[in-house]
Amino acid sequence: MPFEETSHLRKAITGASWLGISKLVSQLVSWTFTILVTRILSSRDYGLMEMATVFTGYLAFFVEFGMGAALVNRTNVSKEENSSVFWILFFWGSILFLLAYLLGPVTANFYQEPELTKLTQFAGILFLLSSLIIVPRTILQRELRFKELGFIEALCTISSCLVMYYLATNNFGYWTLIYGYVFREVLSTACIAIKSKFYPLLHFDIRDIKPLISFGLPVVLSSSLYYIYTKSDRFFGGQTLGPVELGFYAVSLQLAAIPVEKIGSVVQSVLYPLLSKVKDDKKIFSEYYLSFISLLSIITVPLFVGGFVLAEPLIFNLLGEKWLSSVIPFKLLLIGQLIMILSAPNALINNARGEPKVNFYFNCILCPSIMLGFYLSASMKELNYLALPWIVIYPLFQLFFTKYTLNKVSLSLLDLLKMISPSLLSSFNMALVLEALIFLCYKNNYNLHTITELLTLSIIGALVYVGYFLIFDYSSIRKIIALFKGEKFEPLQNN
Repeated sequence: MPFEETSHLRKAITGASWLGISKLVSQLVSWTFTILVTRILSSRDYGLMEMATVFTGYLAFFVEFGMGAALVNRTNVSKEENSSVFWILFFWGSILFLLAYLLGPVTANFYQEPELTKLTQFAGILFLLSSLIIVPRTILQRELRFKELGFIEALCTISSCLVMYYLATNNFGYWTLIYGYVFREVLSTACIAIKSKFYPLLHFDIRDIKPLISFGLPVVLSSSLYYIYTKSDRFFGGQTLGPVELGFYAVSLQLAAIPVEKIGSVVQSVLYPLLSKVKDDKKIFSEYYLSFISLLSIITVPLFVGGFVLAEPLIFNLLGEKWLSSVIPFKLLLIGQLIMILSAPNALINNARGEPKVNFYFNCILCPSIMLGFYLSASMKELNYLALPWIVIYPLFQLFFTKYTLNKVSLSLLDLLKMISPSLLSSFNMALVLEALIFLCYKNNYNLHTITELLTLSIIGALVYVGYFLIFDYSSIRKIIALFKGEKFEPLQNN
């Protein structure tokens, strides 16, 4: 491998490790405070927050207009081009802020919840903040400065958690959540602007952004369709189930999506810039993908499988007995989220290769299909049925999309299966052991609803999972260590 490519990989992996460590530290704090806040707030508070962001959340996908991805994908970007993008996005963000203000009463009337007017309008501030951060963040991403991005995210996450806990304990109710989000974005915007040292010129030229729009438009349209179908469960569920039942579902999804949002975001932040740099070399491109998907599966699969097996004691001990209605939706959502995180690199592959339209066409097919599924599942007016499309419709579409995407880089589903099979087998063994222990505990009338038993089962599961690799697949551990040390690169599994 040429020196420059090896340097890119080493820098990306080093950055990924720092970003991962930062996220781990911040998430340990975040999960702790999330549990504390969830215990204080009600299911209705979370349900109202979901309702308030159904429409404004869709607008949020248009803030960037795909220009961030376009900037990262380009080989060279001048300060004049960055400035032109900055000003057009700030202007666009201001328009979206006004739209969010107008959507306040519309959202309140749609769900027949008067509190949603002010809540939705205040959420519009996030559009202004997002428009300011896009260009400075892409500068750090293009330079593979993930260590700094990780530190900033940790600082902002921990700070916002402290703010939300203070607000929750002082009876701010559902305002706790939106105030916490806005505080985090304000701090993040300031920190990234300082670190990137980007100060926009008083310059705007439409010619600077035309090439970016042609790349970014399919990206933003695809992202908007993604939002529609991932939010349609709460859109239809909010109408038929009401804020209380929707709150149970929303918290289930929040817990199930933690690995996707936190670990998946690391992969996206690191893998996309890295693939963009080697997009002209199909062999290196596919090797990078294979190594990252293998590493991703080793980290995430046991989390989802373990969460599925330990769902009831997990929710009981972390959130309390009042949240036990979330157990079955949580289990179903874990299955869907596992498929989501393992298929997430598909979109990155197409974007990095300069083919964002492929993702758009796929989402055009998936969106109406899964929306119909959620409409039907919500019409049953039963909380436990709402998540069914995630395990029936979504996996089928992702299977075909993954096959198509891999063919573009001379890979097959069998290649993918080889990468993730060790983590699947080890997680399966872990699940068998945990299920056997749970069966024995219930048979002997042993109470699993204590934090001690939950921690004991979690530790046993982790030991079984790691033990499988030590006994049957130690080569993957050696390659992961070598990968993070930046040594000679080779795929984690041999084809």
